[in-house]
Amino acid sequence: MKLLSCHIETFGNLSGADYTFDGSLTAFCEENGYGKTTLAAFLKAMFYGLETDRQKVSFNDRRRYFPFSGGTFGGNVTFEANGSRYKIERFFDEKSETKDSLTVYRDGILLPVPDGSVGRALFGVDKQSFERTVFLSGTEIEIASTGDINQKINAFAEGDDSNFEKALSLLEAKRKEYKLARGEGGLIFETRTRLNALSIRIGNAKSVANSLREKNAALAETDAGIAALSARIAAAQSENVLIANRETYDGMLAENAETERKLRLIEENYPFGIPAREEVERVGDAIGKLRDLNAKLSHEPLTEEENARYLALQTEFSSGVPSDTDLDTAQSLIDRAAKLAYEAETLGAARLSPKEQRLMQKFAYGCPSAEE
Repeated sequence: MKLLSCHIETFGNLSGADYTFDGSLTAFCEENGYGKTTLAAFLKAMFYGLETDRQKVSFNDRRRYFPFSGGTFGGNVTFEANGSRYKIERFFDEKSETKDSLTVYRDGILLPVPDGSVGRALFGVDKQSFERTVFLSGTEIEIASTGDINQKINAFAEGDDSNFEKALSLLEAKRKEYKLARGEGGLIFETRTRLNALSIRIGNAKSVANSLREKNAALAETDAGIAALSARIAAAQSENVLIANRETYDGMLAENAETERKLRLIEENYPFGIPAREEVERVGDAIGKLRDLNAKLSHEPLTEEENARYLALQTEFSSGVPSDTDLDTAQSLIDRAAKLAYEAETLGAARLSPKEQRLMQKFAYGCPSAEE
């Protein structure tokens, strides 16, 4: 016999499920709770049905897999056997086996329901023998002989009791190899031990992952604090630059005030305006010529041209001829005034930044006070 497919209307936690089986070995590797045991119980129920639910009896498959949330309880399975294609449809009542429905098709033709069970007619063994040979539960393994099993083994051994005893010995050895007794050896116990160890490792890994998430969150918070402090430092540095520029500006204001004070002193000596260098030189030349003419007049008469020049010079210096000392003082003051004027004019360009030069140009007619 070869399974082809099955459809589950509702059976335990499986609903509206379809499965197809190919020609190779079919394995279901899913997490706990997926429905692997439920699928195996469904296939067994299709061939052997479900026991009647009696409240005083232990929790059986009919009660375990009944869909209390609603839905049709059952489905169908399709398989090949003896060159024909069969389909079993079976639906179950909540409690009574007599209220179940069963139909069997062979190559699309409805067959009469066989006496006993479909599984007995197909496999030649009853449900109890099937559960101890073909259907092995994941929670309990019981290996013991039944009448049907003895009949099958005897038929296979052709009456040789030694083969039967060997078969039972092999089954017992495998039972011990996979036994479930707590605290004993066996593959199942060893596998469970490894699973427990892996579960502990998984738990530790999750704890480490949670710790890393917390540390990453703390690191992100620290980075944010560093960024905020960096911004404050940058702002403080900018403020320090402004303070330094302000101090430089205040120093330049003080120098400018001192320069203006010196200029006012010079202007007080020349209420009608500070003479230019050319004017002082011209006056010096005129005084020299006037002295030369006075010296010549004391020895010999002047020519008409010299006399006219003499009269003009006397008129120009009618209030008195300045002495050489006065001329030297005037020249010194003029040089000093020119130097101060030059310094005042170039003070900003020589010592101020481009931004401060623009500010000086903007406030050429008066710098704002500290309050402004």
